[in-house]
Amino acid sequence: MPLRLTDEQARLVAKLVSDAKTTSGLSNDQIADEAGFAEKTVRGVLKGRCRIRKTASKVCRALKIDLDVVLNEASLSDDRFPPPRIEGDTQARAVRGALEAFLARDENRFRRLFLKGEPLVPEPAERPGPRFSLRPAI
Repeated sequence: MPLRLTDEQARLVAKLVSDAKTTSGLSNDQIADEAGFAEKTVRGVLKGRCRIRKTASKVCRALKIDLDVVLNEASLSDDRFPPPRIEGDTQARAVRGALEAFLARDENRFRRLFLKGEPLVPEPAERPGPRFSLRPAI
């Protein structure tokens, strides 16, 4: 996830924050207190000047807005980090086969550990392999 917002993302954040501010009836000071910033920072977000993703996200969170979800839904995720692409059916089948094999192998273990509550490490009597003691034989 990039640390900075693009111009388009910053404009969208400004509009969302402005709309949410109007709807909630909160003042800039109240939003700033909730987000943990100075009022000047909230003004910067409202004017679309804030490019720091973490800052914009905290201001959005103060207004019950999930910035990551909004950017993904608006298809404004950063083009510098496009989603991975699978080239061709052959590669897709290979990936699917590997995932199915992995899941089939670990499905039973997953069920035992997380659904039945079995311990991650079996008791010593249940462990396979040679049994030995660090105590000297008498």
